[in-house]
This record gives sequence, structure tokens and C-alpha cells, in this order.
Amino acid sequence: MSEPLKPALRSSGRIVATGGRPRTTGARTSNRSQCSDDFDVGFKEYDDVQLCDSGRVMTLTAGDWAGATIQHQPSGGPDSTARFAGCLVQMSPACDLRGPRELQASVTSIGRADDCEIVLNDGSISRRHAEIVRGESGYEIRDLRSTNGTYVNDKLVANARLRAGDLIRVGNHLLKFLVADDMEAQYHETVFSMMTRDGLTGTLNKRFLIEVVERDVARCGRSGVPLSLLLFDIDRFKLINDKHGHLVGDEVLRQTARRVQDVLQDGDLFARYGGEEFVIALVQIERSDAALLAERIRAAIADHSFNTRAGQLDVTISIGVAVLAEVEVCDLDSLIQLADERLYEAKGRGRNQVCAQSTSPNTLPRTHNAS
Repeated sequence: MSEPLKPALRSSGRIVATGGRPRTTGARTSNRSQCSDDFDVGFKEYDDVQLCDSGRVMTLTAGDWAGATIQHQPSGGPDSTARFAGCLVQMSPACDLRGPRELQASVTSIGRADDCEIVLNDGSISRRHAEIVRGESGYEIRDLRSTNGTYVNDKLVANARLRAGDLIRVGNHLLKFLVADDMEAQYHETVFSMMTRDGLTGTLNKRFLIEVVERDVARCGRSGVPLSLLLFDIDRFKLINDKHGHLVGDEVLRQTARRVQDVLQDGDLFARYGGEEFVIALVQIERSDAALLAERIRAAIADHSFNTRAGQLDVTISIGVAVLAEVEVCDLDSLIQLADERLYEAKGRGRNQVCAQSTSPNTLPRTHNAS
């Protein structure tokens, strides 16, 4: 088995990717070939990122996380830790990604106001939203009586001690806190996560899903290994956004992803496909077992209310299940189309349903604004 990818920063500002595929939750890591690829990262745009996988090249483009950068990294020496003791890396939204923000001051303010040290132009963020205080024992974040609150690892806090890897959410912005110990490794891990993961839910993103599952489909099609795909979305999600606002909608998306992840095993590929749609790819899983898993996922969402800032909300999902052996053309598009047809049929049955086998021969794919 190849070792997980361990990028190393060089003085030229390039990253050297060595070893097998990076270890990511839900992605397969076994039987991967050794590889070494260089890729440049720029402040506004950069060349496509290419990583080896099973003797082929996986390309991750700037569209996945345009704007992320490696800049002002510590140059080494005895004072580099003190000079670069901690930083924040913005994980989302993807349209406004920037480089790491150093936390050298004793107090670093975060908000919409121009006089804040970290200015975030987001209507859901208060003018002076929160501040990070640096002391001898570490860092602490304090909410400044903001309208929408400050969250650390999805928990609403008035103040909280920060630890390496903590995720801070203010309004629609997600920031990751890094510390001096092994800063480069933490930063590169964060960069890879930004390329392959959805910033809101933490699931894998659509681009990474397509890259991996296309190869799985081709391999399973040749060998006859079963492959199942689940496509689901949140029922009446637009009504949740319209009635309670997008911040509550974001909470529902994150909690949905967490509940589903708790049901899945490590080898299952789970990604946000777009909006409120998610995909799960299951290698070596037949239709009957995939349908049972889909039912467990449906129940995990429907059986317990969601705790949100708007109060308790009842949420349901509809799921379409497709298996590779059923499609006429052995490709990912055909598999997703079949799962989409069955998702539409589950909606037609009243929502909060699993459809693993079509009952109507004339079922048409749904339009993606249906909820």
C-alpha cells in the first residue's frame, strides 16, 4: 500500500506531491502507484493540479478553489515560529478565497467594518463580529455580540480556546485555525482539502467525485464488479431557505452531511453534487444492499429533528438508487441519469422515499430546480 501524499514546500514556492493518493475520508487509498508531480499555486490563478492515481493523472483545476495561495510562509531560522505563530486560512466561500492571515497582534478583530484587521464583506457578518486574542498560553476567540453568532466546530460560542485545526464560522465564511507546530504540513493539508472538499459540508466536491468514480465505473465495467450509486436531495429545501434564510439552510446542509457520514463506512465515496444534492458511490455493493443502506440514510435524516438557529426543523430526503449493471452505456453519466430518474420517481411518490427500481418505463429525468 502506498503512503499518503505528503506535500513539501520548497523555496521556489512549488509543492512537490510524493507518494500515493492523499488520504481523504471516503476515498479509497489502496493499490495506488507511486508518483511525483509538481504544481504551482498562485494568488489569483494557477495551472491545473495533477496527481497520479493508478498510473493515470487526476487533474484538479482552479475552479475547485480559485484564489488559494501559498504566500509569506516562514523561511526557517530560530525566530520563524515566533514570527508566524498562528494563522487563519479561509476555506469558503470559494469565490473569495485568500491566503493565510497571520495572527501576530495581541487582538485581531474580524468583521465587516473597514477598521477590522480581518475584513469580510458578507452581509451575514456583523460590523465587528468577533476577535481573536493572543496570550502566553495560546489563542482565544470571543464573539462581540454579533447578530448571527460565532461558531467553532459548528458549536455556538461566546468565547472559546482555539486549537490547531479548529473550524471557525462567521456568517457564510469558514476559517481554519493553524498553529506554528508543523505549520507547513497543516497548511498543505488544508490546501488539498480546499481542492477536493466542499467548503460548507466537508464532503468531497463534485469535481473530485467525477475524477474518482469515472475510473471506478470503467474498472467495474471491465471486471464485472458491482457498483451502486445513490443520488439524494433534501425535500422542499427551497422552502427552508425562503422561510428561515440561507444561514439556516446551510445548517441543514451541514447536519445532513454529518448524519449521512455517520451511517457510511470509510470506503464509501460521499460528495456534494450541487445545491442540496449529494451522491454516494459504493463499489462491490449490489442493489439490494444499496437499497438497505439508502433506507438507513433516509431514516437517519427523518427520524430526528434538526436543531437550528430557527428552532427544531423536520427534514426529509428522497433517494434514487442505480447500479452499473442496469445501464446500457457503461459510463458515469448514464449511471447518474438513472439514479436521477429514480430520485424523481421517489419525489412523485410523496417524498421521504427510496426508489431502487423504476416502476414507470417512461420516467423522465427531473429538472434540477425540483425540490
